Amino acid sequence: MPDEIAIPRLPRQVEDNPVAASLLQILKARPRQLWDESAIHVPTLELSSPLGQALRHVGRAQLVVRGLEGATKTLTDEARGLEIAEAKSETPRSPRVSRLLLLANDGTRRFYRQVETLIKYHGDRLLVLVLDADEATFGECVFGANAVARAALVTKKSAVADILIACVTPAREPSEVWAMATKVKAERGEE
Repeated sequence: MPDEIAIPRLPRQVEDNPVAASLLQILKARPRQLWDESAIHVPTLELSSPLGQALRHVGRAQLVVRGLEGATKTLTDEARGLEIAEAKSETPRSPRVSRLLLLANDGTRRFYRQVETLIKYHGDRLLVLVLDADEATFGECVFGANAVARAALVTKKSAVADILIACVTPAREPSEVWAMATKVKAERGEE
């Protein structure tokens, strides 16, 4: 096991928050080897009440892609767009976490090997966290009753920041994510 996990640069909204140092300590506290022959270690977190609440809000606001296949497609498509934008830009992009891949803790070896490939290709903007939850608990938390999921990719930078901050703050409703969820519900005519 490594002494320390390499954490990519966090979103500015997180770095500027007073809890940033505490968050880094939490992310580095429980490293998990991705699979038995992997050189990559990722943070493991407890699925706390504030984190669960933040994940529910993100799920309701539809700011997550469910499953590893969908996450892979989304990240690959975004990478192509970033390459095109960078080619047109005169200033190089400064890599920073903008996507968060959350994983249940009961995936297969093959599943975690696929995650490792994603980290190798998208690790400058992707943070991967394994939650202390099986696929049923994790799926229900993010996607609602009776949902099963081993992976969920958070696709909005502000939602990524809200989830990371929820890892270290008491129960609250994430600001922007909550507003988005409320707006989506209103557009659908839901309460």
